[in-house]
Amino acid sequence: TKIEANANKFTFVWKKSIEKYSTDLIEKSNQMYEELLEKEIIPEIERESSDELSKEELSEVVKKLDEKVEKYDKAIEESKEAKERKQLRSERKEPKQYRKQFQ
Repeated sequence: TKIEANANKFTFVWKKSIEKYSTDLIEKSNQMYEELLEKEIIPEIERESSDELSKEELSEVVKKLDEKVEKYDKAIEESKEAKERKQLRSERKEPKQYRKQFQ
């Protein structure tokens, strides 16, 4: 069992559950990265290994998604038509969701 610094009754993590779900997390992060590349939301980044994304690579993906969301925000602010703003908001939705998951 791992116990956090500010321990209380409910702040522990079971070692077996960490081991069990870590492979699923790695697979899910790789799958999400591939989806982002297919949909051309972010450009491809240089990876150390194709097996799993490192912390630096994950932070770079989040950074690229932030830039994409900011680009949409700027376009929404500059737009004057309501239909166009609505369309931009719907396009911005997917990168925001991916950003939240990667964080």
